[in-house]
Amino acid sequence: MVALLLESSKDISVVVVEGCGGFGKTTLMKQVYEDQRVREHFDLRIWLSASTGPAGSSTLDSIVVEDVNELDSYGAVSVKLRNLILLGETFNELLAGRRFLLVLDDVQDEHLNGWDDLCRNLIVVGEDGSKVVVTTRSSDLAKMTRIRMAGRQIVTLLSGCPDAIQMIASVLSHRPDVDFWRNILKSCEDLRNENDSISVVLRIIYQYLSPHLKLCLLYCSLYPRRHKFEKPNLIHYWVAGGFVLPHEGKSIEDLAARDFDDLSSMSFFRLSRDRYILHDSVHEIASQMFVFPCSGSDWLSRIPKQVVHLSLISDNIQASEFKDLYKFKNLRSLVLMPRYSSRLDHLTEELLLTMKSLRMLELSHTGIKELPVSIGELKHLRFLNLSHTRIKSLPESLTNLRKLQILDLSGCIMLCSFPTWINKISSLRHLKARPDLICTIEGIGKLSSLQNLEEFRVRKNEGHKIEELKNMNELHGKLQIRNMENMKSETEARGADLQDKVYLEGLELEWCDDRHDDELIDMSVDDEEILGGLRPPSNLKMISIKGFDGSKSPPGRVAYYPSLSCRPSALRIAENGKCSRLSEKHYVLSSWKCVGWKE
Repeated sequence: MVALLLESSKDISVVVVEGCGGFGKTTLMKQVYEDQRVREHFDLRIWLSASTGPAGSSTLDSIVVEDVNELDSYGAVSVKLRNLILLGETFNELLAGRRFLLVLDDVQDEHLNGWDDLCRNLIVVGEDGSKVVVTTRSSDLAKMTRIRMAGRQIVTLLSGCPDAIQMIASVLSHRPDVDFWRNILKSCEDLRNENDSISVVLRIIYQYLSPHLKLCLLYCSLYPRRHKFEKPNLIHYWVAGGFVLPHEGKSIEDLAARDFDDLSSMSFFRLSRDRYILHDSVHEIASQMFVFPCSGSDWLSRIPKQVVHLSLISDNIQASEFKDLYKFKNLRSLVLMPRYSSRLDHLTEELLLTMKSLRMLELSHTGIKELPVSIGELKHLRFLNLSHTRIKSLPESLTNLRKLQILDLSGCIMLCSFPTWINKISSLRHLKARPDLICTIEGIGKLSSLQNLEEFRVRKNEGHKIEELKNMNELHGKLQIRNMENMKSETEARGADLQDKVYLEGLELEWCDDRHDDELIDMSVDDEEILGGLRPPSNLKMISIKGFDGSKSPPGRVAYYPSLSCRPSALRIAENGKCSRLSEKHYVLSSWKCVGWKE
């Protein structure tokens, strides 16, 4: 213990002596306190002994202050102060510019806040190399004392940069572990001379991230510096790459979203409008570990063949150069990204045949017009991004991709329809395309794992009836059901089993406005029966009803619908171009707060 107190340090250290009553903590510290080496080392020694007082108070049995340099004049002085604030004010002047030893003996849980405030003041005024020793019977108090003192030293090291303090606090708050806090403190001390505190903190935090979060950040370095990520896309990248740790009872997308939120709260990402940018310092860290910058005519040949994630960011990517990619047989991710425009209009059969380990293929914004049949050989492919390409059709070999979870065809203006076999890719969890295009899929109900379906248009022909929704219980977000007039009965409406779509948050129900002019529509069907048969899930946050015709019978069955929590506080239904306000008296809606409507 004596050697520990005599150690030199750049700031003030805290030592906690923990043990049960009668263990000898006070006896040990009195011997150390009176040791000649200790007496000579410190300019000032202070012994504070605490006792339990009334609830919420802190009392002091005795305070002994010894000034070694003036011991002959003053000797041991007993200061009878019982107010910690007054005590702190008394010591501030006495300790200024001196190296001191402070012993807080027999501190208990109820004293923590008072002693904590006192220590905060002493540490500010004391000289580097000063020591604070706390003896206690409480393991929780010992732990919290160590954590708080480490935290204050971290704040001191990062003083002048509140953003850096906030960033590191977001990490420390989730890890009440003394060793972790001390490791962070040591890292801050090692990097204390760096100019950019934000970058320093990010590098420190990165060191202590869990391996799967590091992988998530490393993956982002495949994209250019300051690339703007959409949160849903980033989540899909991580899921497809296998970077997200599964947890029972949680969807993999929800877990990925939580990981993203955690990293954002640590300031690894910053928001730019509705997109996110990886912090420059993090991109630099990741690039140093993960990226081989290449240029020149033989740039592909200089990339090690062992790489598993590869991005090619160039305006000169051409199919003729793909022979240089054949050596990357272990690739899991391939990102082809043009900077401005792309001459790449197709992939070769041979290229895909050599990359059978691919999990993610990113071809967004390239000039791709078609995919080779060999795409079906990528048995491990989970994510295929063809967004904003010139793709006109899809090869049927896609049905061989039993693990394909995400197919992105958004912005593909030359794609006019889906092939009939698209519903055979039963593993699809996310299908991104124009809503009117997705509505053409016959038998979409076979895609029972699908999580996003913005719009469903009810038709009378097989493969487009409301019963297609029956097994699509993974749907999230908002669902719009249009052409409700094509349902014939309440029984048919019940076939959707909407009550089982527990992840839905919003529901829009729409009848055609001009259906009275259509001779093919059976006007004898009661809209009220259809509405009552749907029975949506109980946790909806929003519902919109348009084109409802309640003229044949009172819409009493809307009482089946759940309580909602949005505003304003009324159910409104657009009724053939008119709006009728449904009162609680007639329609048993006392639990409703809001239902929106559109005209």
